[in-house]
Amino acid sequence: MKNIVIFDFDGVIVESAPYFIKRYRKLATTYNKKFDVKNMEEFRDWYDSKWENNYFTMGFTKEELENAIFKTRANVDYYDIPHYQGIEKVFEILSKKYILTLASCTCYSELEKKLKEIDSLKYISYISPGDGHGSDKKEIIGDVIKHFNISPQNAIMVGDTEMDIKSALANGIKGIGTAYGWQNYKKLEKAGAISIAFKPEDIIDLVEKYFESVQ
Repeated sequence: MKNIVIFDFDGVIVESAPYFIKRYRKLATTYNKKFDVKNMEEFRDWYDSKWENNYFTMGFTKEELENAIFKTRANVDYYDIPHYQGIEKVFEILSKKYILTLASCTCYSELEKKLKEIDSLKYISYISPGDGHGSDKKEIIGDVIKHFNISPQNAIMVGDTEMDIKSALANGIKGIGTAYGWQNYKKLEKAGAISIAFKPEDIIDLVEKYFESVQ
């Protein structure tokens, strides 16, 4: 069997952070909470990939958490969120040598819809979605390994947050961090990323170098 590349969605395939910054800001204004982030650099430093914690940082209580999350995520339409230019080429090139999969906290319908829109669903062999899950992705990533019944060393995770990297490592899988996403390279390296992509095209060489190193 070919080696497997597991992609996260937000911050790797789609440029969704600016969209959600607006939603966090609107939420803070509506409920008189704190959100002083001014730009992407500040957001990458502020954002906690155990995203439930972000609401506590803003001043929401545990009792208010469920409603705050709902208000942030209700009616999100990924047609309104752009994909990163060049990611389709990454899929096209890597799919010739590897099995490409997706593991994301986003629901299946939105993942499928966006991949179809950018004509990339044809490259993805399996999707493990976040329907019913919180921010912890250990089970979501583990589902990919179980589905293909492969050794963790025959897979690599590509993600943009500490949670992506740590959840992959919890499954015995190494991770490549994308510093163009929701968190900066310092957080990704601290979480244990073996390498950093600063643009989508970087992913190709980093994936190939990893699998060459474990042959």
